[in-house]
Amino acid sequence: MLTHDCIDKILEACRIEEVVSDFVSLRKRGVNYVGICPFHDDNNPSMYVSPAKGIFKCFVCDTGGDSVGFIMKHEKLSYTEALKYLANKYSIPIEEVYTDEKEKNEATERESLYAVAGFAQKFFTETLNETEEGRAIGLSYFKERGFSADTIRKFGLGYADKSFHSLAERGKKEGYDLELFVKTGLLKKKDDGSYYDMIRERVTFPIHNTAGKVVGFGARIMAKEKSANNPKYINSPETYIYHKTYILYGIYFAKQSMVKKDNCYLVEGYTDVISMHQAGIENVVASSGTALTVEQVKLIRKFTHNITVLFDGDAAGIKASFRGIDIILKEGMNLKVLLLPDGHDPDSFVRSHSNSETIEYFEKNAVNFILFKTNILLQDTNNDPIAVGKVIHEIINDIALIPDSISRQLYVQECAKLLHISEAVLINELNKILRKQIRDAYRQQNPDALPEPDVIEEHIATPQPQKVVDENDLSSQERKVIEVLLQIGDESVKVEVENEDGDERKFVQMAVKDYVLNNLKNGSIALENPTYQQMVDVFAAMPEASVDGVLKALLSHENANVRDAAADIAMPRYEISEEWEERLDAPVKNIFNNRTVRKNEVDNCLLHLQLRKIIKLINLVQSKLKTATNEEDAVRYLQQLSVLNKSKNETADLLGIVINK
Repeated sequence: MLTHDCIDKILEACRIEEVVSDFVSLRKRGVNYVGICPFHDDNNPSMYVSPAKGIFKCFVCDTGGDSVGFIMKHEKLSYTEALKYLANKYSIPIEEVYTDEKEKNEATERESLYAVAGFAQKFFTETLNETEEGRAIGLSYFKERGFSADTIRKFGLGYADKSFHSLAERGKKEGYDLELFVKTGLLKKKDDGSYYDMIRERVTFPIHNTAGKVVGFGARIMAKEKSANNPKYINSPETYIYHKTYILYGIYFAKQSMVKKDNCYLVEGYTDVISMHQAGIENVVASSGTALTVEQVKLIRKFTHNITVLFDGDAAGIKASFRGIDIILKEGMNLKVLLLPDGHDPDSFVRSHSNSETIEYFEKNAVNFILFKTNILLQDTNNDPIAVGKVIHEIINDIALIPDSISRQLYVQECAKLLHISEAVLINELNKILRKQIRDAYRQQNPDALPEPDVIEEHIATPQPQKVVDENDLSSQERKVIEVLLQIGDESVKVEVENEDGDERKFVQMAVKDYVLNNLKNGSIALENPTYQQMVDVFAAMPEASVDGVLKALLSHENANVRDAAADIAMPRYEISEEWEERLDAPVKNIFNNRTVRKNEVDNCLLHLQLRKIIKLINLVQSKLKTATNEEDAVRYLQQLSVLNKSKNETADLLGIVINK
């Protein structure tokens, strides 16, 4: 993990407007900046950036945070990864601490392997562009595929020449430990201690992780001779930084578009991904030459719950793909299929159509997978009842994989129409499968027992109860307390206090945040929302700090909920527009910008919270009174109710409201 000193340096260096403007065009509006939010589809500027507070906030999709939060959301990085990203942006050396020597060694080796893989990518790109062999063979191939110079540069494409020692010699010359190249699968070591290149006479496709670091390579042969020992494509082996089941080719370049479009196109090969990107369809990934895995589907699910799988026109290939696609349904993804015309794969289709034609075809022809599969399988039945029965069982087994009961019900309805069969019959078959799944799962956990019928039935598709609003929920009042602390905490209120002897009272000016914290402490009030209470704890732990100082601590808090809540609450929803600000003269501006906080405004916030707590206690005691089994308990509860009701009425009087009994 990063040292506290390193984190402080990064946070101090960050300027929110600089970080956001790397991705969003901002324009000045008053003291803030505005721009089009990158986290939802919109053409209107709805995202505000406050340099003074160091935060951004979109008032349409409610996304907000500080510089670290923006990078986390935009680049889909962890908190530590986002800090490292910003450290690199501001040229701040990374300082890390480790719990033990093993962890330190692992981290060092991992970073070394990333460095070696990155070096190899740059070397292959240099070979492609700056050597005669690279330009004649590699660059010519990419240009024949229709890849532009910008596309080749974007994906870091390269070429490995015919020599057995080009990479090894360059790596040694640059001072790298060649054993690291062996660990990445780029070099092989002979018995005599010499090294030779594993990728030769091939164009190279670097494979990036979600953070944009090169972790491996795919490579296509350029020589005419192909054999079992010299296949058309080779991929990096499993290494400490490259795990095929967890990586998708193109994920780094696709993730932003996947979030924005809320969909992911899944294709087979490297060139499919690159051609589609060049055609303007960037939310596309490939499974790196392996069968799709659960881990890869979960990686996609980080960015979207919608997957569209592209098939070419080969019927045999389509049916073969059905067997490996079940895991998408199991993971609760919304799955569609896009069938390309006969003779086309994604690469050839986008190269033979204009960008607008490609996008239009994709949007119009993507269909639901279950319905697509039903139609494909029915084509081979020739209305044979036995064959149709097999189709029904296969489709119902697919529907049973879907975890969401509502989606299952909708698929049953549509399939009943296509199969010309009673919906009740399909539901009956579906429930048989679901019951078997539950029994099998239960037996694995409880080998010597069988589940009771009600244990099974509660998992069969049943209506979910509507969410009941809890009248005792205090979240709204507790949020108002945090709003007061963050938005006007540095302003002052006039408070009447006693001297030490208690014989004289006087008025003093007190910061709003101190006044609120004192009231919470003296009233022994703990906020029930754990996020809000943690925020109060941070204020209490920093009594000398300004609100801006506390806000910085909240925005770098270890709890992501605290960070998000701080960014959300600290940015006021309404501000004077630039147009109106120009019209207002100085005295009127002063009313808006330097408003005097009246003590009763703060008191009302605290009193409303107190009132809701009292009402909640009254409801609790009343429920206990109803179940009291002896007279002594009943009398005690009645006495408590008397005190609570008196407090409730006194608090209501202070607020000037009437509470119906």
